[in-house]
Amino acid sequence: VDKTKELKKKLDEAIKELDEEALRLSANFYKRIRNKERENINQLNEIILEKKYVHVLQEKYKATGPSTVKSIRKELLDFPTHWNRNIEVFTSHLISDVQLIKFSARLQHFSDDAVNYTEKTYLISLDKNIEGFKTKISNLEKAIKAKDEKELINSDIILDEEIFLNSDLVVGNLVESIDESLKEISEEVVLMSAKSVNAIRDNQGKNVETEKLALRDITEYLVKKEFEDPIHEQIQLFYEQLKRAIGKLINGTNLIQSGLDNYATSSETVQLEEAIAHAKNEISESESQISTAQEAFVTELRDRKEGLKKALDINQIIEQLESLTQYVKQHKRRSGIARSFQRVNEVVGSKVNDGLNYFVQKQQDISAIKYKSQYGTAVSEQGRIADFMDAIQPKTELPFYYQQMYATTNYSDSASIEANKEELKKIHSAIKRIDEGVSGAILILGASGSGKSFLTTHVANYELKGKTYHVHPPVNNTRKKEDLLKSIQRATSVKGTAEEIMNSIPEKTTFVFQNIERWWIKAKDGHLLLDELAKLIAEFGSQHYFVMNTNIHAYQLMSEVSFIQDVVARSVILAPLTPAQIRESIWTRHQTGGLVAHINGVSEKHLSASKTTKFLNKFHHSSSGLIGVALNQWLASIEKIEDHDIYLNNPKTVEFPSIHKSELKNLIYQLFIHYSLTKKELVRLYGRENANWIERNVVMLESAGLITINERDAYYIKGIAKPYVENWLSELGFLK
Repeated sequence: VDKTKELKKKLDEAIKELDEEALRLSANFYKRIRNKERENINQLNEIILEKKYVHVLQEKYKATGPSTVKSIRKELLDFPTHWNRNIEVFTSHLISDVQLIKFSARLQHFSDDAVNYTEKTYLISLDKNIEGFKTKISNLEKAIKAKDEKELINSDIILDEEIFLNSDLVVGNLVESIDESLKEISEEVVLMSAKSVNAIRDNQGKNVETEKLALRDITEYLVKKEFEDPIHEQIQLFYEQLKRAIGKLINGTNLIQSGLDNYATSSETVQLEEAIAHAKNEISESESQISTAQEAFVTELRDRKEGLKKALDINQIIEQLESLTQYVKQHKRRSGIARSFQRVNEVVGSKVNDGLNYFVQKQQDISAIKYKSQYGTAVSEQGRIADFMDAIQPKTELPFYYQQMYATTNYSDSASIEANKEELKKIHSAIKRIDEGVSGAILILGASGSGKSFLTTHVANYELKGKTYHVHPPVNNTRKKEDLLKSIQRATSVKGTAEEIMNSIPEKTTFVFQNIERWWIKAKDGHLLLDELAKLIAEFGSQHYFVMNTNIHAYQLMSEVSFIQDVVARSVILAPLTPAQIRESIWTRHQTGGLVAHINGVSEKHLSASKTTKFLNKFHHSSSGLIGVALNQWLASIEKIEDHDIYLNNPKTVEFPSIHKSELKNLIYQLFIHYSLTKKELVRLYGRENANWIERNVVMLESAGLITINERDAYYIKGIAKPYVENWLSELGFLK
């Protein structure tokens, strides 16, 4: 506490000195900037004081006529007013700059405190635990080697000190620092415009233009964008990584304790030795994880401090005033001018602490092992999901163009078109019927990763002629009937009723609705938007083309409660591809990319066609014929890249990890069938009384990397993971 007070006192003294220095600089600035102008004014004053000043002026300045003299006289009379106004503007400019410097300094001080607090409170204790654990393992190994039965039976492996990780205090201090510091920023100031700042040496007086800016709002926006949000995210990430490391240590103690219990009943050390070997590995991974997390945390804080300092430069703010004003308006609309963070997962923090406190109380009890095992399962679900996400992600940074050929739905190649030949025949038949006057939509169905988005994009871009509009739910989706009209207005940039819009655009315009489950929610009146879309298609489905896609499981649910099925002219179901089709789709892209593949250490140039085929067939097996999964697995199989050479290993068959908590399973199911849901919509599904566990589980899934958030603050499962999640939900019986 004393050290904190001392640091605060030093900071206040430094800021006071900064204020005084700024005033000295401003006085110097005013003095120098006007010297030359004052000389000219004095000369003119001397002339004008003479009775025959017009004659003298014209004699001294040959081109001076009566009108010019009159103008000069007026400017001289007005000069004191302009001078006073400009003095005020310059002063306001410097004061604003000093306020922003002080604001930035305080937040930088917070960053240093956060690092010191984390190190003293957590990292030192973690190091002690790890060293103590290593010592206990070493003693156990000696006892095993010496066959010291008494020592082994009496051993009790627990961590020396329980660590209760809680980011609330650090986040709370951040919120408090920002709130308090913002109060010292002027709400509104009048400053020189960017044009005048840049031309101040040449144009002064009345030529100095001013602009009014909401300095506090702009500062709040910049600090949220450049510092608050990134630091909040980094703190959360850092603490989650530390939790994972602690989880590994707890798991290691549980394993060894179970091995000791087994030894006490069987006198066999095999299980104990295996547990010790595994625990050593867990310790090594924990140390590496802690070191990496700490380095990333400190680096991010340092970078954000520098970024904030640059962003809060008053001259830069003036230069970017127009765009900043627009961003601030958007920020107000979206967040209600939020001035602080909401507490990060308060409920989760309290629940975890309660559980850990109970764990400490019962640690010496004979039932501790069972509780640890149960608790370890609960906290490690996030770790298992995170490990799963790591397993399916690309492991190396690839050239952008190469990665896009495998990751984007816009890349169209002959192999993929050939693979969808039968489906395209059905779609051509549907187009013909629509052209003949049958009103209806083309619907593409399939499992996650089956190529729905690719085929939809291909049909809209290549099989249909004319203008194409992609219609998305509005950012502020209320799931009311009006939302569909708003979305069509936004897509077409045409105002009016749906009928007016449809009749004003050229005939045979294509409207694309990707993932129509986004327009529905499995709740009361959740089908209203789908029914509104069905009415639109029924009325204009022969005048224009409507191309839609959706997950086949979500469509089964939507069909039960809406009329959308009644307006489908043709539905196409995408089946898994054959081994030959998967091979062609992968290899055609690779050959287009211009890189040389080294398969299991052998260059493709030296591989026979049969061996290449055998290798590519493995992607069909591991992906179950789902083209999206196969393409992502190709990228994930690339271990490294050197110049134009990529090195691949065999694809791995990955499964979504086992989840034990029923509410978490159900949450993942809801996110899957709806494509995306906001917290408000999740509360609508589960009830307000379940808001706490919704918050807890959403934060956990986001931290694990399974879900992310879109522009309308809705959570959705990342596309790369959806096929695995779908298969898992099917095995559990959620999907029929």
